[in-house]
Amino acid sequence: MLSEFLSTPVGAGATVANAFANSRYATLSRPARVTYYAVEDGATLPPDLEMEVTHGNVIVRSISAIPQVAATVGPNRNEHLVASGVADINDRIVIRLVNASIAAANVRIIVDIEF
Repeated sequence: MLSEFLSTPVGAGATVANAFANSRYATLSRPARVTYYAVEDGATLPPDLEMEVTHGNVIVRSISAIPQVAATVGPNRNEHLVASGVADINDRIVIRLVNASIAAANVRIIVDIEF
């Protein structure tokens, strides 16, 4: 299993088109099961950072809020699962982040890839 950790800042009112774009696994060379764990730093309620995941043209996670935790917590594989799916050969993995808040946010993501 391969794991990749991302820590991505998202400005106020901003969108990150693909937080996974610079990964060497952004386009898969063979089919794989891909699992995503994610948290947002902070304690503002309601959660204001949203995440969408696609494999090629298949939506694995529709745009929706991710869990908020303290900056020293998570993501933990036993409690912060946000999406899981099977990506086909040559599928491009896209993790889109949208911050609708008036404050900047930071998201931490673990991506596990099992070939």
